[in-house]
Amino acid sequence: QHGGAACASAKRAGGGLGRLDRLALKVGSLVPVADILVRRAHELGGATYGALYVGGQSSQLVVACPRHGTVTSRVLPVGIMTLVEPVAREPGTGVEDAQRALGERSVADEVTALEPLGDDAEITRSAMDRMIGPALRRMVADIEATLEFFDTQRVSDRPQRLELFGACDRVNGLADFLAASLPVVPSPVSGWLVAALASNAVRFLMVVCSAL
Repeated sequence: QHGGAACASAKRAGGGLGRLDRLALKVGSLVPVADILVRRAHELGGATYGALYVGGQSSQLVVACPRHGTVTSRVLPVGIMTLVEPVAREPGTGVEDAQRALGERSVADEVTALEPLGDDAEITRSAMDRMIGPALRRMVADIEATLEFFDTQRVSDRPQRLELFGACDRVNGLADFLAASLPVVPSPVSGWLVAALASNAVRFLMVVCSAL
């Protein structure tokens, strides 16, 4: 009666639609998460806007400048489950244990911003750094490359901050790690995405996030 909203990956949308059909729920529309973030940039107006939606198997990065009408959207191959899986592969550790560990131990304290070098690198680095450090540093490198591309090719300034959406709060210290590694200030935003969907959900709305 009041409608609803759900997030699903593009690959899994078919299965989600089938389950909704069995529940007699009608999907009103499919909306890419990048489209929602570009709309937010337009609503805020003016300065260059940056946003990172952290998904399951990957994440969606959007950089947009409403003033110049320029947009760059990129899927990054790092998400919550790509961090959980290497931790869960440790002997005696399951997925739930890995999720709990990432929620309790700050990755900002456990993972270095730069790749450890030297003969003693493997000895001195933490176990958490060995497991998820490469993926986090790859995320940072991809974000930096995208910001550099936007700055040089799109004739627009870089954003001063990077809004964080999605499941970023499931990894303790992720925002702090990004803050220490990036030239922009990460700013977690809670509640806006759900509110933005709910305010327009006259029927069941499924957001297809190609980044998951």
